[in-house]
Amino acid sequence: MHESEGERMSFWSPGDRIREPGLQNLFGMHRNRFPKNLSVKEDGREIWYDYRAVVEIMRALLLEEPRKGKGSVRLWLRGDPVLRTRVLSGIAARIESLSVSGAIARAFLDVVRQYLPDSA
Repeated sequence: MHESEGERMSFWSPGDRIREPGLQNLFGMHRNRFPKNLSVKEDGREIWYDYRAVVEIMRALLLEEPRKGKGSVRLWLRGDPVLRTRVLSGIAARIESLSVSGAIARAFLDVVRQYLPDSA
């Protein structure tokens, strides 16, 4: 869900968090595809995820291999190398354009740079 639809999509500061429906919309997939044991904060009945969960999901989805056997799964940013580069470059550019905490910036940039084509 985009900010204009009421879901806060910011997780660039240490105290920022995002709810599970926001994570599913951000990555365009159901929560069952996300790694288990993500960093969470429970607030009553709601579960909130911080930047560490987003980084863990990114890493897990970028590492994901096609499944063999019955039932194929759409892999995140795998089918289109141009789209993958554009998305990862956009994440890096966004982080570098904001005043993002050093630890948060490093966490995202470490993952992004690992999967950009000209990163070696």
